[in-house]
Amino acid sequence: MLTNYNQRKYNIPVTMTLLQSRLVTVQDQDQQLAKLLVGNPQPNLQNFAAGLIRECITSEPAIADRQQFSFTIEALGHVVQAGRATAL
Repeated sequence: MLTNYNQRKYNIPVTMTLLQSRLVTVQDQDQQLAKLLVGNPQPNLQNFAAGLIRECITSEPAIADRQQFSFTIEALGHVVQAGRATAL
């Protein structure tokens, strides 16, 4: 179970701000999300990853494109194939 601290880390608006300001790169975020999803695909993490990708590619202007989250998308695909995906 995630602690309250860990749940607060999965904050899409804060992460978007970090990405927009370039304090965190999309490449680094993608690699870290994929690593976390492979290790322990908890529902909160899955929802955060999917929501962050959606926000990044649909924001005006877009912060990233789908290819920039290739590792995370691949990791989410493995979660789905393993039958451990959330409904989001």
